[in-house]
Order: sequence, then structure tokens, then C-alpha cells
Amino acid sequence: MIQDYHITPFEDTTEKLLHYIEQNHLPAHERLPAERTLCDMWGCSRATLRSAIQELTGRGVLYQRAGSGTYIQEPKLMFDLQNLDSLSGWARANGRTIASRVIRQRTVACSDRQAAVFGVEPGKELLELTRLRMLDGTPVMIETTLVNDAYGRLQGHDFSRESLYEVLKGYGAEVFSGAEKIRVTFAEEQEAKLLGVEKGTALFYLSGTVCDRQQRVIEMFQTVARPDKVRYSSRLKRRWETG
Repeated sequence: MIQDYHITPFEDTTEKLLHYIEQNHLPAHERLPAERTLCDMWGCSRATLRSAIQELTGRGVLYQRAGSGTYIQEPKLMFDLQNLDSLSGWARANGRTIASRVIRQRTVACSDRQAAVFGVEPGKELLELTRLRMLDGTPVMIETTLVNDAYGRLQGHDFSRESLYEVLKGYGAEVFSGAEKIRVTFAEEQEAKLLGVEKGTALFYLSGTVCDRQQRVIEMFQTVARPDKVRYSSRLKRRWETG
């Protein structure tokens, strides 16, 4: 038997909090009204309100300062999974600041599996690049990239300052399409240290390839990202029309 669904006071208060933030266009670091004010406004208990605040704090919507109150968190870094724009390009378009710290940059010989993906001979030189990416000064993700170095002298570039995709474009290798998978992983010790989280913290894990207009693979990548700072979205559409 299908039972009627009844929203709980906790769920109702959480939705009201989100609506209040959106309706009033509260900017980042704006303080919420006092708990008593919100409880009187919505007719909820202080315990229910605090549970809702804790829920939205865990989602990265709010943050708290001891003895000061509850504040609006900086918006998460939003990625459209169908978008191949560079991270630095996204930051410029949204008035945010992206900085990169190069963890490792070296030339490696591709393995048999990598050679099959890139369509080159095993042993071909690839650029291996690992960067810590920071949004407005906060570490948000670690990107590890393998790039076919046939496009230019990539090793000579400073990728703490330069966009990889812009450099590739300068060599005539413009990114055009790609494929990726997303799942959950857990922070290893070095990842946790770089990202400023506890070891074992849940992270997004993305892996995939990027191709040029001739559908040649020019990049293989792996990314781990903090879910409290990054959000991924996707558009849905019907592949086939039915009669």
C-alpha cells in the first residue's frame, strides 16, 4: 500500500531556510537573523531550526562562527558536465579567482594502455601534470593530467600561471569533445593534506578523456574534488523521439 507522504518539521524548516536565502538574495558572508527571530517567523522549535542549520552547513550552504551566528557560505564551484570550458575561463566569467599550484610536472613514457587510448606507439612521451586548484584561496580539487606532448614543448610552460587548454589551443589542439565518469572516493593521506580535509573524507572522483575536432585523444585526466566546495550538474535530454 502506498502511504501518504508527510513532510517532517525538519524538512519543512530546511526548505524554508533555503527559500529565505534565495528569495532575499543573501550574499556570501551575510549573517542570518537570530535563531529566535527565525523560530518566531516559521513557528518551529529551536531544536528543529538548529538541525536544519546543521544540515545546510553540511551541504556547504551555511557556516557558523562561535559566539557570532550563522552566515551564508561562498557559492560552490558549479561544473556543467557537458561543458569543456577551462576552469580559469569559468572563474573569469564568474568573477572568482582560480590559482594553481603545480605538484608535479614531468615527461613520462606512455604505457601500453595509455598508448591505445592516445593512438600512439608505447613509450611515446607524455606530459604528466598534477595541480592543486584553489578557488578564492581555498583548495578545492587536485587534477592529474596526461597530455600528448606532440602538440608542442609543453614541459617549458608554467602551468601554475598558464591555462593548459589555452596553451594547447596555441599549438593548434583545440579541445572539442570528451567523455568522463564520476564516482565517490575517499581522501588518502597526501590528498587530505593538500585539500585541507581529514583523511578518509568523501571526495568526488572524475576520470576521462578529452579529444580535438578530429576526435584524437589529447588528454587523459583524473580529478578529486571537495564536495563541500564543488558541485556537478548535467542536462538531460531525450535521445530518441517515440511515436
